[in-house]
Amino acid sequence: MIKSKKILISLSFIVFSFAVGILTVKNLSFQKYLNSDPEVLSAEQINEAYLDVDFGNGRVETFSSEINSGDSAFFILEKFSEERGVDINYEQYDFGVFIKGIGETEGDNSKAWLYSVNGENANVSADNYKLNAGDMVRFEYKEFDTTGL
Repeated sequence: MIKSKKILISLSFIVFSFAVGILTVKNLSFQKYLNSDPEVLSAEQINEAYLDVDFGNGRVETFSSEINSGDSAFFILEKFSEERGVDINYEQYDFGVFIKGIGETEGDNSKAWLYSVNGENANVSADNYKLNAGDMVRFEYKEFDTTGL
């Protein structure tokens, strides 16, 4: 009787230890799942880029879009235009597109639509600037420097 009681206690301990082990592994897996919440994922992981359109009068519109390899700064502006119903006036040249106007705001002799990516002024046309996930594009209507022209 005492021997069978020891065996029963030993088996109970083994089953209990096994159950605790399984629950620990399940909990670790669940924690890993919780840490992969889409709201926590970075822009690089979900291939998203961001856009600010500064109309030069205090109005700034923000936008974000999923991007694919090869998408350009002009692509995200076009997506903004389609989804927000804001017209883009542009001309196609040999060097690429030149943005003449966004919405009701058209360039003139002293102001133009200029753009930057991640705070750096771009040195190619918007349709030739290839975006990376997480990039921040900014189109801004502002005075441009004509010194040296």
